[in-house]
Amino acid sequence: MSVLRQATADQEDDQQPDIEDESLGVVTAKSRAGASEVAAIIGPVVSELHWGGVVVAHTAPDIVDALRQLGAGDVEAVPFDPRAVDWPYDLLSRAVQRGLGSSDLLSVWHNYEDARSALLARASELVSYPLLLFAGDEEAHRQGEKLLSAYDVLLNKVQTLATELRSRGSIDANRRLIGRLLSLDLVFFLCDDDVSALTAPTHPFHIWRWLRLAELLRDHGRDLSAEERECTAPGSLDTVSESHHAAAVRNAARAVAGARWPSRSMSHSVL
Repeated sequence: MSVLRQATADQEDDQQPDIEDESLGVVTAKSRAGASEVAAIIGPVVSELHWGGVVVAHTAPDIVDALRQLGAGDVEAVPFDPRAVDWPYDLLSRAVQRGLGSSDLLSVWHNYEDARSALLARASELVSYPLLLFAGDEEAHRQGEKLLSAYDVLLNKVQTLATELRSRGSIDANRRLIGRLLSLDLVFFLCDDDVSALTAPTHPFHIWRWLRLAELLRDHGRDLSAEERECTAPGSLDTVSESHHAAAVRNAARAVAGARWPSRSMSHSVL
């Protein structure tokens, strides 16, 4: 059970989206009880302006309790603003002004921003039943593919810029750009004895996972075993383990704490 389903399990009355065809060729979806509560929980750090953030819940024993405290407004949430000083959009803008990287960096960013905005409007569905959304709604499927394509282009452009920054000795700016870009649309939870993270419903990994599962079921649904089908059960937001994304967790913590990014033998910075 995903952590957000666990967080709202006491409010669910076995209401599940209807499936008329086992291959998911025809889907009639209805919102699962608790979806509005989940949307309210992530609202403070996932919006048009805020792309993830850090929830400081030191009194919470785990992420589930931290989610409940956040929903009640009992803990501090520090959102990520991608347009803030020294965050990705600001760094890309300065790079363009200085003639670094590709001249279309900002248009590439805007394409991704627009794709994210389109899916943000479907956030409650992406939380409640992402698999059924992508399987039964062609427009949502198209929007998901558009976001993944825009993100791929953005990452390639940023990688090229990062290489140029390193070659010019701007190690600090390079680390800020990469670290903070990868932290966007992740919600980090600093609990009593744990650091955990959830992907926002607009995070590319969340979109990719459910898009590909929808395609798998569409093409091979009738061939899957009961155990394999169980692995595709609709969930909410996905957890991110610290061991797999330790760098992102550390970067986010530094961003919130206002710590300066370490530099090695940096003689100058071009950004």
